[in-house]
Amino acid sequence: MYSDLVSILVASSYIPHGHCYLWDPALVWLHVLSDGLIGCSYFSIPMALVYFVRQRKDVPYPWIFFLFGAFITACGITHLFSIWTLWSPNYWLSGLVKSGTALISLATAFSLIPVIPGALSLPSQSELLQSKAELEQRVSERTQALETSLAEKNSMLKEVHHRVKNNLQIISSLLSLQSFANENTAVKSLMEDCQHRILSMALIHEKLYRSKDLASIDMAEYLRDFLEQIFAAYRVNLPQVRFCLNSEDIALDIDAAIPCGLIVNELFSNALKHAFVGRDQGRITVNFFRLPETTCVLQILDDGVGMRTDIDWQATRTLGLAMVKGLAQQISGTISAMEGEGTGFEIIFPAPKANKLSSLHTGAVVAG
Repeated sequence: MYSDLVSILVASSYIPHGHCYLWDPALVWLHVLSDGLIGCSYFSIPMALVYFVRQRKDVPYPWIFFLFGAFITACGITHLFSIWTLWSPNYWLSGLVKSGTALISLATAFSLIPVIPGALSLPSQSELLQSKAELEQRVSERTQALETSLAEKNSMLKEVHHRVKNNLQIISSLLSLQSFANENTAVKSLMEDCQHRILSMALIHEKLYRSKDLASIDMAEYLRDFLEQIFAAYRVNLPQVRFCLNSEDIALDIDAAIPCGLIVNELFSNALKHAFVGRDQGRITVNFFRLPETTCVLQILDDGVGMRTDIDWQATRTLGLAMVKGLAQQISGTISAMEGEGTGFEIIFPAPKANKLSSLHTGAVVAG
């Protein structure tokens, strides 16, 4: 039975199609070339459709493209059989190919019917462009509104920092006047200490007021200006004492900068007041740098007489050192005494995650 079916499909008892053209060479080759070009085109179109669907994953109804590809490929095969039957009269086989093409064509046609309403509801290119333009306009308007609001808030925040700085300076000036009018040496010293602490905080607000982002302080610049202010207040009594600042370009937010400023004030002032008693000259060094993994190190050391051996600095109840230990804990840091000549303290604390550190260069400031 199978051999009979094959013999029917490849039966050559019929007359080749070329006889219908009377084997006119011009007419035969006209049909051969036409069917050949149509077949090649039909084979290339599905390849383009499949490539397009694979590249554009967002195309709606992708399966319809594959169905069209199968339909067009089948049509191409029928044209190749038209060339074949010019010389080989295998019309049964050609008919089966055409019937397969007919089935694929019907499937494609019926599949299009339910797709058409959904396809018609898809937005057109002009509608998409208009929607995109409207969305971009809304985004632009909201961005502009946010930028305006941010500018207003920044302006307000600047004004707050400016007023806080001015108020702190007024308090510092009042303390200075009160200290000048007071003849009690202990009270005068206490007022001067309070004045320096207030100035350290006032300078933080001034630096924030002058900064671009209102969020971080350049500690190298802040320490330079602040140490020069403190040093100028003590220089009359210590003409031969110098100080040296070595600081990387490290940015801290206000929550870390104010405690650091107060720590520097306490330890630097203590060195100026107590480290060089009975000496004509000396040197105070302030180092501020970072270690890997965003860890900051603050060092204040002098080459003075050193701390008395009978004093346990960790157990002392003096306001200055107690404040330094409390401020170090406030920034999640640790404080330790440094070995060597004179007195030195080292505070190690994690840098705030919100502010990325940078160390473009190390600057040194020497004053005396």
